[in-house]
Amino acid sequence: MSKTPSEDDLSPTMKALTERQRAFVDHYVETGGMKPLASAKAAGYAEGEGTSSSALAVATHRLVHNTRVMAAVKEEADRRLRMGVVLGASIVMQIAADPMHKDQYKAAVRLLDHAGLLIEHKQVIEVTHNISEKEKIEEVKLLAQQLGLDPMKLLGHAGVVTDAEFVPVVKDTWED
Repeated sequence: MSKTPSEDDLSPTMKALTERQRAFVDHYVETGGMKPLASAKAAGYAEGEGTSSSALAVATHRLVHNTRVMAAVKEEADRRLRMGVVLGASIVMQIAADPMHKDQYKAAVRLLDHAGLLIEHKQVIEVTHNISEKEKIEEVKLLAQQLGLDPMKLLGHAGVVTDAEFVPVVKDTWED
């Protein structure tokens, strides 16, 4: 558990809490919120003769549902995250400086990006073809012939044009 700051160093949110509530917040954040009962016990909520485990559970329930306590938890967690920025920056710098590290390039790019020196270029190319189906078929036939390929194998039924002679069938000529 971290050292308790002096009254002058406390935020207004922490100042609004009792000493035991502050101790709860500190332990609760330190353990990642995973051990609320242990945090309440460490803060002194189980002290005294005859304090039952159910009394500790009730005190813990009240603490984790107290809006002032949870506001202080959020504030303390945020403070610790902001302090972790230095550690994160140090690790990224170590990776970027190590030519044998598999993520050296990624770390270097992140450093440049955060320094505002990385410029992202994005290019979008849109191609629109405005030719008819018949023109497409003719183009495939021409290309296939140039390459020595059978256009019918490429086009299948799309390239088949049926042009045939026919004789109309008249009902009178049918045999019964």
